[in-house]
Amino acid sequence: MVLTLDSTELITMALSLIPWDVREEHRGRHMFRMLERESLRRDGLPCGTQEDLDQLQQWKSGLAGLGPGVVVDYVPEHPQGFVLVFARESEDLIRMPKG
Repeated sequence: MVLTLDSTELITMALSLIPWDVREEHRGRHMFRMLERESLRRDGLPCGTQEDLDQLQQWKSGLAGLGPGVVVDYVPEHPQGFVLVFARESEDLIRMPKG
């Protein structure tokens, strides 16, 4: 992810909840944006407006409402890119890539 501090300075940072090499066509997907916001929030960084935070909380509540152990996985070949799967032991919000 690239953050713009001003018109000339850019910072590239890894997001803890997006460990995959996400294709460009999937970067605008709702789940990508939610994982991006939650990563920033967990790292204590600005993650949007109050409306963005409310939307994030609604999304996380919706996931929790699906039942215990539902996490997001990334499947580059899938048209949507991001899918929901049952969590493995100790997974939190995302399916960690193998390897």
